[in-house]
Amino acid sequence: MRLRKTFFKRRPKSTFKLLKKTLEQHSQELISELEDKHKDTLKWFSKKGINLDEVVKTGSRGALTGLAAGFVLLSSGVTAKVEERQVTTSNLSVNHIVGEIKARQAQEQNLLKMLQETLPRNKNQLTDAEADKVAQSVSQVSGINVKAGLAGNRLNTNYGKIGLEQHLPRYPGEKMEDHFLSGSGVSRYLKSGMTRNRGAFGYFAKDKHSLTPDAIEKEKYYVVVQTFAFDGWGKNRNMREWYKHRKMIVINTKNGRAVVGVIADSGPARWTGKSFGGSPELMDQLGMYQGNRKSKVLMFFVDDAGGSIKLGPL
Repeated sequence: MRLRKTFFKRRPKSTFKLLKKTLEQHSQELISELEDKHKDTLKWFSKKGINLDEVVKTGSRGALTGLAAGFVLLSSGVTAKVEERQVTTSNLSVNHIVGEIKARQAQEQNLLKMLQETLPRNKNQLTDAEADKVAQSVSQVSGINVKAGLAGNRLNTNYGKIGLEQHLPRYPGEKMEDHFLSGSGVSRYLKSGMTRNRGAFGYFAKDKHSLTPDAIEKEKYYVVVQTFAFDGWGKNRNMREWYKHRKMIVINTKNGRAVVGVIADSGPARWTGKSFGGSPELMDQLGMYQGNRKSKVLMFFVDDAGGSIKLGPL
């Protein structure tokens, strides 16, 4: 009790409410993200008997509230004596977490507002000029340089329906039980399964021992585009290499959520009525992993010659 009183004296109730509300709204995505980023903090949770898998499965209000409080506590910078042991908290501050959440929410709203004002209504396709205009507006709002066309290359469309894809094997012989870094990843994404074959652009690593963090992120946030519909595809040998793992930004036009991913496979087939595909994790961050997945998305190239733009949600 002494610890809890100390904490709540130092942190305003509004901070707790924001984390609590956000965890309740996007619990699975955030927990998975936090579990990947803050392994040391989560080891502390495990020692204290807090089971994230159960939190994800039940989604109970009480559990999420406790989890929100725990993350605030562990990231607050408070050092306290618990069970006669000195616990050193995570190097993250609560202000950093809250700032990250607020920034993401604000950007989603700004993108959504911009799209409502800029995206032509009642149109299934965008002209090149319209796509260029929308991409320019996305760049201004997101702070990321995005293009509808890059280095003379364009997708067959920048606007269309996206479908949920399976996980891709990252190296020859990979099994599903070796695919996830965290327990919440297993409970959340195992059901999506894995394709029997590699993606159209090959494996992400030659074997398990060669799998790098960069390769893991690329498979985690991969997109599928209809390369077979590109002008000159199959004739120009350099095109395949240019598109391989090319960074793209995907924006859900219904909620303003945006994710940066890489091209790793070809499809979907025309008869599906879909223009793009996305990995389970990417679709989850777009808010399209559960329930209705019929929303349209925008997809643009990320002009990132320096390689500074990270994959994942903005």
